[in-house]
Amino acid sequence: MSTIGNLVANLSLNSQNFTSGLQNARGSLGGFSRFAANAFSELAGNLGARAVTGLIGGIKRLGTESLRLAADAEMLKVSFTTMLGSADDAEKLTASLQGFAASTPFQTDEINKAARSLLAFGTSADQIIPTLRVLGDLSSGISQPIGDIAEIFGRARVQGRLFAEDVNQLTGRGIPVIQEFAREFGVSTAQVRQLVENGKIGFPQLQQALVSMTSEGSKFAGLTKAQSTTLAGLFSTLKDNASLAL
Repeated sequence: MSTIGNLVANLSLNSQNFTSGLQNARGSLGGFSRFAANAFSELAGNLGARAVTGLIGGIKRLGTESLRLAADAEMLKVSFTTMLGSADDAEKLTASLQGFAASTPFQTDEINKAARSLLAFGTSADQIIPTLRVLGDLSSGISQPIGDIAEIFGRARVQGRLFAEDVNQLTGRGIPVIQEFAREFGVSTAQVRQLVENGKIGFPQLQQALVSMTSEGSKFAGLTKAQSTTLAGLFSTLKDNASLAL
């Protein structure tokens, strides 16, 4: 056979192989489509069309929630990096907050918000978790958002002293800070208010009072841990661990 004849024969053979491969690929895709259709049809038969539709919707929502959580985590790291001036420190703090939230009755979002507030008011990164433990015990004892207490605490840090408004906000939420000051200073509750008015009670005294109220043997000691073992606390922990997994 001539060279041209061989070329024509090879081209014809390759064309046939290509066409055959394409047909096989189409057949495979068609088979997969039929398999998927049959699988969902069988699932619908067993569970009901409404259940399958709900399952598909749940999968979509899971994907959307995963993306949202990832975006929130990324924004949090950027925020902490700006505040701390170090990406490594931001990474460490974020991991610590995730672990703290997962072991307490508090949601990750509210812990992150409280931590961001404390940082903005000047709390050092290494004191964020210890401070959150104190504020968490108080929050668990009075059933008030930990973020609200963190804001009052942080504002007092910046002010350097307590004002009557700060005391009223703390006592209004159920934190017996006046009684604690009276005990520590050895004065009456009326005299405590006078000391506040005169600017005699500063942030260090507030910090010490909150630590004393949450120390072992005190009224609010260990309430975060106690709340975490309740049904609501266990469900919160489950949600946080699921969020971490996502």
